[in-house]
Amino acid sequence: MLVWRWCLLLLMAGAMSGFAKDLKEVEKDLLTGDYEECIKEAEEALKTPYADEEWRHILIRAYLTTGRYADALEVTRAGLRRHSWSVRLRLLAHEVYLQNGDREQAESMLNDINSMAGSRGRYGYQ
Repeated sequence: MLVWRWCLLLLMAGAMSGFAKDLKEVEKDLLTGDYEECIKEAEEALKTPYADEEWRHILIRAYLTTGRYADALEVTRAGLRRHSWSVRLRLLAHEVYLQNGDREQAESMLNDINSMAGSRGRYGYQ
């Protein structure tokens, strides 16, 4: 059993090392205005099933910055299906929905965050 876990871990590490740039480098591209490179790298990273949620955040921000609101919406919706527990993604989704003219969904994201924070459990106040 332990051997299989190590094999899976090595496989995942190999898949992740295939990215031309790491997450920090792509964040730097975003901050310095190299949006096309940032988008290319983030899209490539998201093709793997092991991509960190942060790749999605970077891609959405790059799309928003370059006016590609429909693309940002598509990536956001996919992210919400995959990371339904993510408060950060819901906050970013609020902005995406606003940019796409959907005030109702934008407000819904804030309401979801409030519900998550008010409930007992992972995000509940202790």
